[in-house]
Amino acid sequence: MPWIFAILTFLSMVSKQLASVLASIFQLILMLVLQVIDFLIELSKKNKPLIIGILLGAFAVTFIVWLVHHIKNHHQLPKPVAVYEATAIRAVDGGSIEIKKKWYNRKQVLILSGIRVPKLDRPIGQQAKDFLHELIAGTTVRIERYRGDILNAGVVYTSQGDCVQAALVRHGFAWAIADKWKKEETEAKKRKLGIWSVYADIDLTEDEKNQWDEFISAP
Repeated sequence: MPWIFAILTFLSMVSKQLASVLASIFQLILMLVLQVIDFLIELSKKNKPLIIGILLGAFAVTFIVWLVHHIKNHHQLPKPVAVYEATAIRAVDGGSIEIKKKWYNRKQVLILSGIRVPKLDRPIGQQAKDFLHELIAGTTVRIERYRGDILNAGVVYTSQGDCVQAALVRHGFAWAIADKWKKEETEAKKRKLGIWSVYADIDLTEDEKNQWDEFISAP
């Protein structure tokens, strides 16, 4: 069709003109860089301390910009690799819930990542499950999965935007494995809530996890 040929011809002309403009810009930048290099070479012949100072100053500015950027990114919370909503059906125990995704007509168990909870047959285990069930059963929850989480695990938020893991830790129903809930854990420990009134001596460091396996639900 003639109109298709006209469109192709127009696009070809535009791409050629764009390539020509980009080539001109590149040549201009290259000329400016070469002129700056020539200027610095001539300047270094006349005043070496000055050129050394300029180079050191440029290096210092570059380093400071990189350092500020690195510190800023280091303190930012990681972004989730997946976010989705689901209907929370019930609490399986204090550290996992049964959900049903909107696009997946099947129930599945979701593990609450970043925390550990007592087993159901241990002190505080049933209370943790009851608290969790009251918090989420029959509601829509938002689930965020982060790098390192297994597929059936994630951070859960209520429909009001409250973090479920933070609530469990804050009320003394879970130990915080993730650093972001250490503040809530410290407060619960100070007030001797829940687990801190029973398992006050448990320290979930990597070396000591195994000895508490009979008390604590697996993640």
